[in-house]
Amino acid sequence: MLDMGFHDDIMQIHKLLPPECQIIMFSATMPPKIRELAKLILKNPEEVSIAIARPPGTITQTACICCETQKLPVLIDMFKRSNPRHTLIFSSRKVKVKELTLYIDFHV
Repeated sequence: MLDMGFHDDIMQIHKLLPPECQIIMFSATMPPKIRELAKLILKNPEEVSIAIARPPGTITQTACICCETQKLPVLIDMFKRSNPRHTLIFSSRKVKVKELTLYIDFHV
């Protein structure tokens, strides 16, 4: 979120919070920007690290290497072939999430 320009928004929200409130921060990774933000807004933080070597056997992971213009057609093809009940898709851009959501809302 910090890479997408939310740092100033987070700091504005933090300034409006009462001093006695509890602030909890979650991050899948801890790059330097996240660590600096944590130092600024957290009080006596505890860091919990979880190392998972592989997903449970009940989870199937799939990755496809493709060009930007192929992503939506590849994803659609994967859904048609496997018809999953539950799916988690990671995207690097909000625009892609909106594009996928519009397609799914229209076709499902």
